[in-house]
Amino acid sequence: MHIDLIKFGAITLLGKDADEVSKTSFTSLPISPSTRMIGRFATLTALNHPGICKYVEMTRSQAAQNITIVISEDYGKSLASCMPLFMNEVDIFALVGEVVEALSFLHSKAIVVGYLTAENVLLREVDGSLHAGLSQYGLHYISDGGRDLDFPLANVYYTAPELWRANTVASGKSDVWSLGIILAELITGQLISQIWNEDEYLVVMRYLIKNSNCRSILQGLLEKLSAHTVVQNEHGNELFKIAESCLQVLPSNRMSCRQLLQMFFPQSQDKKYSFPDQLASIDQRNEMFYLWKLCGSSVETILINRGVIQLKSPLLSVPSCVVDDYSTLGCHNYNVCDLDLKVFALPISNMKKRLSDISPRLLHKSYEYESKDAVGSNSTPTPYILPTVVKEKDIDYQASRMRAIAHLIQSYPFKRSKLLEEVKLDVPPLYRGRIWATLLNVRKDSVDRFFGIDTISEQPSDRQLQVDIPRCHQYEELMTSPAAHRKLKSLLKAWLFKHPHYVYWQGLDSLTAPFLVLNFNDIPLAYACLNSFINRYLKDFFLKDNSAVIQEYLCVFNHLVSFLDAELFTHLRKMDFLPELFAIPWFLTCFAHVLPLYKLFHLWDTLLLVDSSFPLFIGVAILAQLRPQLIDSHFNDAILLFSDLPDLSIDQVVGDSLSFYNSVPQSCAYRQHATCHLDENHGQLIDYSVQELREFHCPRISPHDMLTLLKEGTILIIDVRSSVEYNRGSIQGSISFPYTDDISDSSFSIISFAVETAVANCHTICVLDNSHLDHARKLSAELVSRCYNRVCILDGGLQALSAELFTVSS
Repeated sequence: MHIDLIKFGAITLLGKDADEVSKTSFTSLPISPSTRMIGRFATLTALNHPGICKYVEMTRSQAAQNITIVISEDYGKSLASCMPLFMNEVDIFALVGEVVEALSFLHSKAIVVGYLTAENVLLREVDGSLHAGLSQYGLHYISDGGRDLDFPLANVYYTAPELWRANTVASGKSDVWSLGIILAELITGQLISQIWNEDEYLVVMRYLIKNSNCRSILQGLLEKLSAHTVVQNEHGNELFKIAESCLQVLPSNRMSCRQLLQMFFPQSQDKKYSFPDQLASIDQRNEMFYLWKLCGSSVETILINRGVIQLKSPLLSVPSCVVDDYSTLGCHNYNVCDLDLKVFALPISNMKKRLSDISPRLLHKSYEYESKDAVGSNSTPTPYILPTVVKEKDIDYQASRMRAIAHLIQSYPFKRSKLLEEVKLDVPPLYRGRIWATLLNVRKDSVDRFFGIDTISEQPSDRQLQVDIPRCHQYEELMTSPAAHRKLKSLLKAWLFKHPHYVYWQGLDSLTAPFLVLNFNDIPLAYACLNSFINRYLKDFFLKDNSAVIQEYLCVFNHLVSFLDAELFTHLRKMDFLPELFAIPWFLTCFAHVLPLYKLFHLWDTLLLVDSSFPLFIGVAILAQLRPQLIDSHFNDAILLFSDLPDLSIDQVVGDSLSFYNSVPQSCAYRQHATCHLDENHGQLIDYSVQELREFHCPRISPHDMLTLLKEGTILIIDVRSSVEYNRGSIQGSISFPYTDDISDSSFSIISFAVETAVANCHTICVLDNSHLDHARKLSAELVSRCYNRVCILDGGLQALSAELFTVSS
């Protein structure tokens, strides 16, 4: 779709006051109408059909209470604005056929329009011919039939007779009646609202219905209209017959849209529409509106400036009298918005200008014809090194990134390696859901496993879910909606049902929420992503007895802290402030329980590119950022600090995590319960029990990693065996330091210069012992207590090395 054909429009909806609504969430707690509408709106954004205007966003007004703003695609010209039409019958028939096709699609998705008017049938010209597109077709759905709105969602001229009775719900047959009125207007070439006012129209309709004998009112309606206008079409044509079948008084006598579709397209097969594939390109209208917002445009500000939303001074809302249980009298509502549901066209000239100024080289990047110089260049363009938050607000950068990522996604899986290389820079927010599914290797068969899972039957976790789900990321607007609560519960129950050896631990809801938000309209895909994520990063964390897994994780984390910051490790150890007191929620949920979603997204963008040891380094990076407060704190101060974490710089956390991850030998992060992510020759260590691991004050390193560092000249090896053993055979370049139980400063001076030099150069200090490692543990503990960083122990001791590596002292 060309940019010049894309336009957006906004309407305002005034929701009822929360205390006027009896409906509650599934927790029996009151919930605002606007919140419920936002939850339902997400379903509409997934609908794609050439005969409907795409919904792109719904937001709650920040300046006015109970007002929400709905933004959708807009053509700018409606059927009503073009009357009287002087089209021939063939053109009208084709136009109405497109409307019927769109209605049939919506009804197949259980979407009743309930507000179908000539104003809501928009027209656009493509290749010289007019095409129809339904607008505002989702208002009835998101407002629960108008129950959540503070004004009636109806147009008298197009309302079906059965809806005149109180508490009657609109149906697909109601839409058919509205279509019949539109057909009558096309036949006469005149809007009924231009002939009669509402009261006059109701009088006419009552008369026609009373004298119709429960049949169609079309003939009588046209006779009444003939006194005011000239009927443009013969009554015997096909269009007249269709209108007559639509305007049957009894809904049971009216055709359904599916039946009408056969009248317009008798030879066509039923078309099946589905939500877009998660690895397909995002609809261009969503992309354009995302870029429109990056131009500095605010829909709410525009609507306020144009008078669509009218704000009065809050002083006018002060009540003149307050009685009994704080009931107010004489209170003037200062939130006013346009209630006639007219679409306000949003200006797009600024976006067009900004996009036209972007270099074509950035928008049309070719991966097939990149020059070798460009591929091998280490220079990084300035926008790529800016903070993530800044890059996400830069329209030039986002436009080029979205175009590049879209190209790679469309080429998936053939360009998967190139896609992984590109997303190391950053992930465009609009493509995050699709990219995560790719990084997690989600395939169609894993998505299909969701179907057929029992998410209805009672499970032992139901009671706890009822408590946890309403509190899950409740600051996030979408997550507070009943629709999100239902879908989150369905996701969790499906995962627990398919994994009977696991149980629900608090925090699993927070872990699931990011996948729900990114795939709100594709729960099977959200389930597949969650399942893949847990298998990769949280293997066995949700066992009924997960103590061995958690405690091993905390031990390895503690060892990494001592390796990277021995001073902080020693300080926390002295005041007995162990990771058990603060880090379990971190690792059990991969930080989803302690970080807001917008920060978690940035963190997981990087996490999904690396292995299951990376969360350990994220934990160390958070401690590094809190170090100024922790290093001088007492126990109670540390408890308070972690009970309410300060605002963390997520870019710094990500940067430090990657730095630690790349600088620490892989084997130092080894866990026996982890998903296999290390090459056996690279990082396989001896498996110890948790109690044995606690006797170490630093991590262990594999022989492979030690020898790699030895070749690079970035390791200091301290051999703690006796002098006799050392002379029999030792690693060239190692220092002999026979261990004694009493290490004085004078004896330690033998190795102090070498150790301090290694620390100053950020080299690794490896303690070498026999296989029992008793002396190695003690010396490493001494080194760590003296605040020397990067201390580790060779796993398996001298016996783990090949004999040819040793030299004999002369």
